[in-house]
Amino acid sequence: MSNRSPFKARVLSQNYLTGNLPVSLLANLTNLLEFDISNNYINGSIPPVLGNLSALSLLILGHNELVGQIPSALGFLTNLTYFIVSNNRLSGSIPSNLGLLINLKVIILLVNKITSSIPSTLCNLTKLEILKLGYNQISGSIPPEIENLKSLNYLTIWNNNLTGTIPSTLGNLTRLGKLNFGYNQFNGLIPSEIGNLNSLLDLLFQRNNLISPIPFTLELGNLKRLLSLLIRENNLHGSIPSTIGNLTQLMTLVFDRNQILGLVPPEIGNLKSLYKLDLRDNNVNGQIRSSLSNLTRLKDLRLGSNLLGGIIYLELMKVPNLQHLDLSKNQISGVIPLELVHCTI
Repeated sequence: MSNRSPFKARVLSQNYLTGNLPVSLLANLTNLLEFDISNNYINGSIPPVLGNLSALSLLILGHNELVGQIPSALGFLTNLTYFIVSNNRLSGSIPSNLGLLINLKVIILLVNKITSSIPSTLCNLTKLEILKLGYNQISGSIPPEIENLKSLNYLTIWNNNLTGTIPSTLGNLTRLGKLNFGYNQFNGLIPSEIGNLNSLLDLLFQRNNLISPIPFTLELGNLKRLLSLLIRENNLHGSIPSTIGNLTQLMTLVFDRNQILGLVPPEIGNLKSLYKLDLRDNNVNGQIRSSLSNLTRLKDLRLGSNLLGGIIYLELMKVPNLQHLDLSKNQISGVIPLELVHCTI
């Protein structure tokens, strides 16, 4: 191979390549534009010599068996736009000088063993559109400077050891389409500024230590493009706001294992696209809303372990696609309708 003219090396992905990355060969590929060896069996560490490939715009090493740290030498790849090393066994910290790569649009580091904190320097990457750090061992808090990532539309940091509060500055990232902070140790309130994210499709805060969402829930009605809302297994209390009925595109609503109380608002019957509603293990009371019968796409309804009373409305049994119904451990009385025969209870 000549190193006098730029060329691409993408044909190496999805093969059965094994062994270490060849340092001597890589050192000569100074005009390489794209290097993709994903979905192989490459092991060993990421060689620092990759930092010499100054023309590189795409570096994809995902789905291999790489170990060791991400070399800080990669901070010299100033033309890099895609950096993907997901599904390996990488450890150590995220190099702070990745924040020098101002052309980066995509960073995907998920499913590794990366530790330490999120460097605030990453917040210098104003062109960044996708940041996936999920399923690592990252600790610390979210840098407040995250508000600088104005181009971001995909932010997932689920399944780490992150702590502290969710910064209100997230509300400035108005291009966000997916926000997944689930399975961490965040505490405090969900900031009401989340209601500014009117492009949001998926909002996932499950299994944290978040408390009363009242300021946040009043803004829920602004998220009219939302498809998934999961805030299960937290310490949320207060009642579900009537503004939930504005989320007419919503397909999944999961609030189970919190301390939510009060009535299910009748406006929930406006969610005609909903196929899963899970409010188990709360303190929801009152009767089962007959307006639930409006949810013709509903397949999964879980209201068990609450304080619901009254009878089961026959209208609810007319939901044509209902497959799973959980009303256990409530205070419901009366006769079980025969129409329940088509449901898994």
